[in-house]
Formats: sequence, C-alpha cells, structure tokens
Amino acid sequence: MYSAIAFLLAATLSFTGCTDQIAGLDEAPESPTADAVDAPNKRGDVSKLRHANLIDRATRSVGKDEYETGFVLSMDETTTELEKQELLQRFELLQRYELLQRFELLQRYELIDTQEDLSMDELLQRFELLQRYELLGRDELLSRDELLSRWEEMQTEELLSRWELLSRWELLSRDELLSRLEDLQQWELLQRDELLSRWELLSRDELLQRWEELGFDELLQRWGMTYEELLTRWEYISRYADFTSVMNGIAVSLPSRYVSRFVSFINVNPIVRYAEPSFRFGGGNGPSLIDDDPEQITPWGMEKIGATGTRDAAGVEVYFIDSGVSSDDINVAARYDFTHCEVADDEILDGCTYAEGGDDTDGHGTHVAALASAIDDSDGIVGVAPGVDVFSMKVVSDDGSAESAYVIAALDYVVERKALHPLTPMVVNISLGADIGTTEYISLDEAVDAAVDAGVVVVVSAGNGATDASTYTPAHAVKAITVGSYGKTDVFSSFSNYGSMVDILAPGEKLETVNSTHESSTTKSPTTTGTSPAAAMVSGAAAVYLANHPTATPDQVVSAFQESGRTINGATPSGTINKSVWIGN
Repeated sequence: MYSAIAFLLAATLSFTGCTDQIAGLDEAPESPTADAVDAPNKRGDVSKLRHANLIDRATRSVGKDEYETGFVLSMDETTTELEKQELLQRFELLQRYELLQRFELLQRYELIDTQEDLSMDELLQRFELLQRYELLGRDELLSRDELLSRWEEMQTEELLSRWELLSRWELLSRDELLSRLEDLQQWELLQRDELLSRWELLSRDELLQRWEELGFDELLQRWGMTYEELLTRWEYISRYADFTSVMNGIAVSLPSRYVSRFVSFINVNPIVRYAEPSFRFGGGNGPSLIDDDPEQITPWGMEKIGATGTRDAAGVEVYFIDSGVSSDDINVAARYDFTHCEVADDEILDGCTYAEGGDDTDGHGTHVAALASAIDDSDGIVGVAPGVDVFSMKVVSDDGSAESAYVIAALDYVVERKALHPLTPMVVNISLGADIGTTEYISLDEAVDAAVDAGVVVVVSAGNGATDASTYTPAHAVKAITVGSYGKTDVFSSFSNYGSMVDILAPGEKLETVNSTHESSTTKSPTTTGTSPAAAMVSGAAAVYLANHPTATPDQVVSAFQESGRTINGATPSGTINKSVWIGN
C-alpha cells in the first residue's frame, strides 16, 4: 500500500526544483552470470558482449562486498571523442533513473494537475488517503473523475475521522514520515518497483528520442540542475584507458552489479561494435636466487643463439610491456605506467592517459629486459642487444596482476609512436599472457596484429602451461612471433606451451639476469625460467637483426629467424617447430 505514497512524495519532490534522489533508486541487482549477459535481449538483439566467460576474471574487489568490472569497448571507426563522451553520459543518466523517473512522474503529475475543481494539495491528500485505507490497488492510477467517485463512496463521519488522521500525517516532514514507516527497506523496494512497473510508458528508445528532441540544456533546466551538478552524479562508470591507433575504443569500469544493464545499453547503441571483459591475469614468475658474483655474467643462453662477439643495436627501440624496468644495467630511454591514469579534469569527459614513471616492484619486467638489453660493462649481465634503447611500459599493478586493457593501451602508444617515427625499427616484448580457453581472438590479439600491421615487430611468450598455445592470449595472435623454451641440453622445456602457434624457440631455463632496484632483495643475482626469458632473448635478437636490416618488415624478421634457426637436438612435441633463434655467423 505504500507504493502510491512513494509516488506522490516523489512527484512533489521532483517538480519543486529538488534534485535529490529518493532513497532506494540507486539499488541494482547483483552481477549476472556469463550466460545471462551473453543471451539475446527481449527484443531479439544479438548481444555485443564477446567472451562473457571472462567476466569473473575482469572483476576485482574494491571494498567490503563491493566489486568492479572492467570492459574494453570497440567503437565504429568513425566514432568521435564527443560521441564517446555522450555514450557514457547517457548510460550514467539512465542508471540513475533521471530520464525515467522525471518523464514518467511528469506524466502522473500532469494527469492530476489538470483537474480544476480541487487544488493540487487537496487532490494529492485524497489520493493518499484512499490508498492508505486500501480503497485503491497498489498499482492503480486514477483519473480525476474516478478519484472523486471513490471519495464520495465514503461516509461523512468516516471521512472526517480519516481526514483528521491524514492531517496529522501532513504535519510531518518527509524525513519524519520516512522514519515512521515500519519497514524502510520495504518502502525502498516498493518505490523502485513502482517505477519499474511503469517502464513501458517510456521505452528506452523513447527516452533517447526525448534526449534528442529536448536537447541537453533543456533537460538540465527541467531537472533543475547545472552542468557541474550533473557531473558530480557520475559516480558509477569510469573511463580509464583510450585507444586510437590499434583500435578506436575506450576501457571503462563500473560496479559489477550493473553489468547486465550495461550490456543491455550497449546492445542498442550503434557506435559500439563490441564490448569485452578487460580480464586480469598474473604478471609472471619470480626469479630464483644464486650466489653473488661481482663480475659481469654472460648468461649461458647467449652462446646457444650465437650472441657472441660485438653486437650493435643502435637506432632500434625495444618496448617491454611488463611490470616495468628498473635497473642501472639497462639503458632505459623512457618509463610509462599504464596502470594509473592521469586525469586532466573530468574522468568521463577527458578520459585518462598513462602516467610517466612506474617502478618495477615485481621484478619480472627487469629480469626479461636485462636478458635482451643489459649493457656490456663490468657488472650485472650482458644482454643479447647490449645498450639498446629500452622503453618501460608498466602494465602489471603492484599487486602482481596485469589487465588486458592496460596491454592494449601500451600497444596503442607504440603504434602511435611508430606513425610519428616510421623509419625507426621497433620491437615489442610481451612476456605475459593467459589461457582463455578458446582459439578465438580477443581484443588484445587484435591489437597485437594491428601493431604488426603498423610495422612493429611483436614478440610474445608461448606460455608455461605445458599445453597447446592455441588457446593462450596473445600467444595465439597469428602475426606475433611466439616463442617456446628449451634448456641447456637442448631439450624442449617441460613447462613450455607448444603447437603450430610457436614460431621459434630460445633458451628459457635458469638464465642469469639482474634484479630490479625496487625489489626487496638486491644482494644476490637472480636466475629466471620460463617462456618469458625465452621471448626476451628473441626480442634482443630482433633488435640486432633490425639494426642491420632497418627496413625489414615483421614478416621478414620471423622468416629470417626460421630460415637461419639452429635445429635443437632434443625432440619437440608434435607440430612444434624445432629451431632455435640464431644470430651468429
């Protein structure tokens, strides 16, 4: 019986210039299952959500019983920045019921306000009294004549006694009235149900149509809000990455309980090509430690790939998309952190960009970068391409996890830079990845191929799952150079992924490297094992090759490696290449 009371209070508040939300409207259902969000909606539209099975891996805890889910949104190629902003604005406003609540209540308000015989207050009082005494159904909306007819059915004495009761309620303020209700939670549920039950009065398309017809300024005026006040209500969706080179799109995050609504929203938005969970995955394995060695070490793998004698990689840039690079033994040209965004003004309107800096507190990025590039001096180790210009692209958060949107943003930066410096040979190393359980591409794989199409050599690790690499991202990206591992005795590593996606092999077991200057332990020299260091060896080899062949395309680089590759003595799994990268004479 409280639902009509909720409506009347809402109507009074909504059209007296008050912009506060009535309690309970911001509640939403819990995050749906992957099956629920991947199903067609009621109108039969095919869902634009790809890889819904990754939603759980795109969700993180942000507080007690609070979770947040990230998405990569791919837009139509012609989508402008203004349209991206408008997309987020519309979702925010729909989520807060601003359009729904105010247009629907406007209809009800005008229905009552057109009566001439009674004042607005008198009619509202009568409506409330009839509802309170259960003479009206919970969802019943009466015309003036029907309302007056019900009123006349009451006896005079009963009418007067109940009017007196109503008058006592009228003396209470809204907050006091709410406090008098026996069950505030029930009030909130009925209130929301009251609004949701009237959804058909204004469909989603009609809401968006009114957005277009009225214009933003008139909507703000009708809501009694300034533009700045509206911005303060954007509490749910945040934009934390922008893509303009490998794809046209953005990355957004929102409370997990709003995922189903968000998917429904993008399904009917024409500028969105698809949405995909920005899933999180581990940032690599930590190193093992060996005794101190005050002299410079040459990792055993250097001889295995012919990295002996003088090697020059001047003029080449190598980008390590990893946990960062922090070592004096590496020539770091620049550091960028894609796990933190720098917001100029408003996070939704202006988006955010990478931050400069980003220390390697994990160590993984430094360990692999050193194998590819460590300076040939008197300490540490010597890398495959000593002293080559290294760009630290931090995509692993300090908690040790990476996110696909961060990796895409880093690739986007490299492709943009390649467009500005087309004659500079560039190599990207991605010693990260995850099993996504399918051979189908995700946006990260598409970004890798886009980078290769732009002329960037992209080297990726095959993965350490001892399984076929065809379900691992970005190892199954066709245009990347995917690297498997072998050990000192030329035996294919038992942990290495395998299969037709592996393009070349490299040493990957117990390779000496250097610590990050920001790791807790810096008193010993580490070793590292996995397809991560194997990929780093190939990235260094690619830098050396490009220094001697600066106009070589990515396809020419992988072809050269496979043609000159040295056959390892040990057998490899069926369908897996048995050649190690080789840059010697």
